[in-house]
Amino acid sequence: MLRPISKTTKPEELRSPRRGILSFELIVAAIVLGMAISLLLPGLRAASRVRQQRQFEVLARVELNNLRRAAEAMAASPQLSAWFVARYPEAELSISAVSAAESWPAGEGVRLSISRPVIDEGRAAPVALVFWPNAGSAAGANP
Repeated sequence: MLRPISKTTKPEELRSPRRGILSFELIVAAIVLGMAISLLLPGLRAASRVRQQRQFEVLARVELNNLRRAAEAMAASPQLSAWFVARYPEAELSISAVSAAESWPAGEGVRLSISRPVIDEGRAAPVALVFWPNAGSAAGANP
């Protein structure tokens, strides 16, 4: 029950029996919140890394498909496009021949792969595409 403050009210009557409880509750709440955030941050960072890796894989597959079409159209060695290099300057393109014994269809194939170093965990798995210039449109991803 609240009482109005008057000249006759004594200072002892104004003190609450829960004088320091609010400060203690705030400190405990801050500690609990800090622990919850510290447990969530590693998970959020891991999810962000996975999202970035998936985005790289999708864009690398688009780039490899464009390079395959460019390689089939001309005899020159394909190069990474300017938009891909601007987005991933550390990416490396490698071109290698696939022997007939290693490839599924008969004939020589060409393996295009794009890889990039990952700062946190060593090196990421390259994204590769194998195609056969003689087979025309037969192309497939190679793990």
